[in-house]
Amino acid sequence: MSHLATHYWTLLILLASLGHACQNAGQPVPEGAGVVGEEADVFLSVVLGMGDSALLAEHYWSRGALYQAGELVQGPANMLDHWRSLPQVGALREYRSLGKTYHDSTHYYEWGHYLDTAGIPRLASLIAWQLRVAGGWRRDLEILHPYQAQSRAIPAAIDRARGDWVRYSNAQDPTTLIERVYASDAVYFNDGRVDRGRSAITQRYQYMTRPGWTIQLYPRHLAWLGADAIVEVGQYQSSGIGHYVLFWQQQADGTWQARLDHNF
Repeated sequence: MSHLATHYWTLLILLASLGHACQNAGQPVPEGAGVVGEEADVFLSVVLGMGDSALLAEHYWSRGALYQAGELVQGPANMLDHWRSLPQVGALREYRSLGKTYHDSTHYYEWGHYLDTAGIPRLASLIAWQLRVAGGWRRDLEILHPYQAQSRAIPAAIDRARGDWVRYSNAQDPTTLIERVYASDAVYFNDGRVDRGRSAITQRYQYMTRPGWTIQLYPRHLAWLGADAIVEVGQYQSSGIGHYVLFWQQQADGTWQARLDHNF
């Protein structure tokens, strides 16, 4: 690698680190949190066949979920079966965290990659962490997607879709919001409860019809997971302040729609 290329990549790494530090400035940083060190090693050893569902349950909340390929799976046995069915799983050896957004001292989002023995990313991951008093940190939700590096910019269609989300919500019209912005098989997952499909999510979002309802979404992190998938982590402000994840996927007609919605 030339000296110029080396300096270029060093600059990118420094800028990414600075951006991450600024993103989390002023936010409470959880103690001992995340997929780091021994936790990551033990977790992967369970997934790779060296443990059973009881051991996997030590890494997920009792009502937590795994989302992959449009399917949301709950229960340790079901999640372990799903993990072990993935074609990439046999090659996985390491997890690398790429960033975090903290909601408070007991909730945060973390994104990263599961790498193979050659250090090549095979699975992209987004984890919603919760601190459970009795059991420490547990995954509330984990999104997995086969990783494919993309050099493209995030399409403007994502900004338009998010703008429609805010516009229809503030018009107190959850029916049109869900119909226009969400895929027909979309899932809303919050606090262990699953709402599948547009009709169920529309019913869940009926609180938006209250007089005076308003909300704003502020994206904090967007990243390609694959050629047709983007994850968005952001902050919302309504009667209070919270954080959200939207998993966007390009549909057969070329449009981008939300397939998974989660929030703290």
